[in-house]
Amino acid sequence: MNALLIPVHVAKINWLVSLLNTTRERLRENEPLNFDIILVVSNDGEREIIRKSLDFFCERMTPFIKYFNAQGYIEAKYGNGKILERYRRNDDKCIVNLKKFISLYFFMNKYEYIAVIDCDCIFVSDPNILFPKLVENYLTGEYFSGGGGGVAFTSIMEDCASFFGEEEVQKLKEMSSSFKLFPWFFDVPIYSSVDLKSFFNFMFSKSTDEEGFWLKLKWGSFEHIIYIFYRALFLDGKIRDYSGMFPGKIPEHLTQSEIEKIKYIYDYSPAWLRFRAVVNETMSPSKNDFSLLYHVDRK
Repeated sequence: MNALLIPVHVAKINWLVSLLNTTRERLRENEPLNFDIILVVSNDGEREIIRKSLDFFCERMTPFIKYFNAQGYIEAKYGNGKILERYRRNDDKCIVNLKKFISLYFFMNKYEYIAVIDCDCIFVSDPNILFPKLVENYLTGEYFSGGGGGVAFTSIMEDCASFFGEEEVQKLKEMSSSFKLFPWFFDVPIYSSVDLKSFFNFMFSKSTDEEGFWLKLKWGSFEHIIYIFYRALFLDGKIRDYSGMFPGKIPEHLTQSEIEKIKYIYDYSPAWLRFRAVVNETMSPSKNDFSLLYHVDRK
């Protein structure tokens, strides 16, 4: 079984409702979902508000939904120590990546593959084609990257590389053109349970203890980039540079036609498409090519 993790908080309920309703609308009649939907909530209070809201606005979807209380898990496993204190205060704006990583850590022994999306997405085709497509893409080991993000994006890449040793950082620097190539959001972030286990074993071994990894996380510690780096260094991951084809374009700024050209060259197409790539272009995406639109809440 596979799982779709969706970190969420109360301010995003409207987008969550939209995502869940399109999930139901696109699902074939009388067909069950072939994956679990897990809402990663911040704490007990938010879980109750979200649950009651979904009971009202998404009643048909509630049987498919499970909840993971990030704060509750931290308290149960690590007690009222530094991790919980840092989480509650949202030090260094760490909460978003801490929620994602801690939920991946918890569920890696329960699912074969786990995908993570934000709630500002909508399904545009049958949700049950999502995971077959994502697993097929994952097994290629390909991660497509482009430049043009500027200093802020390079800083994120450097922060993500800081979770590795000095020699490893140098290799990552070479792979990413001095951290100028940005792989974030080309495709839906997906993780293999087998690879996640080795990933966390490595990360915990680099810290003085398990807690050291959690305490190091901050806003710039993009969970999927750190994972991509790990795969590229130790497993079968490959960071592909498409910047020669499309100079100055990070993945989420690619147009549909540019993504199509990448497919022609590398025989790889992502499972999602940026919402504005549909709105701003005359061509319409094929619902056979994309499962999701993302960044529905952005200009």
